[in-house]
Amino acid sequence: MKTKLTIILASSLMLSGCLYQQVNNYDLHRAIVFCKSPENIAGIVAFAGGDEDVVCMDGTKSNLAAVKG
Repeated sequence: MKTKLTIILASSLMLSGCLYQQVNNYDLHRAIVFCKSPENIAGIVAFAGGDEDVVCMDGTKSNLAAVKG
């Protein structure tokens, strides 16, 4: 029974996105470069694997790794 509970809890944590995630100043700077200004950033999504995506107010989207800045 404890094994099933452990598996369920581990799966829930992996799927919930509550693993350690952080967007730092460098990520913010690249998002500003891509969206042209801080006001144009609609959101930044940080994934558990380390990737970050930025979405601008006009709907354009990019992985921050592809943005030079």
